[in-house]
Amino acid sequence: MPEPKDFSAIGAGISPISSKAIRQAEKEEDILEDGKKAVQKEVHKIVVWALRGGAIALGMLVLIRLWHMGSPLCWRWLSPENVQEIDKMLFSSAFGGVILSYLKQIMKPLPK
Repeated sequence: MPEPKDFSAIGAGISPISSKAIRQAEKEEDILEDGKKAVQKEVHKIVVWALRGGAIALGMLVLIRLWHMGSPLCWRWLSPENVQEIDKMLFSSAFGGVILSYLKQIMKPLPK
């Protein structure tokens, strides 16, 4: 078995870390953490506004569709093809949501 080597020369020229350097490192760490939190907040704000915009757009589609179901023919401005496209958008997303929730229930781990 080989003898252990002497590694005492590795750290011979290194002086101990000063308290000023430690404080500076802690300050830099805090700044980096604050930056990370700031970015997370901004991303959260963007996601919330995107969800609100999507909900408003979906609500407008539903209102337009209801208007075209209940209004007289002379007040309608969309062609039957356009109304059919709105129906496809509304019901395909609703159907997709139902399928997704169903798959989530199926894929749950079985209770022990």
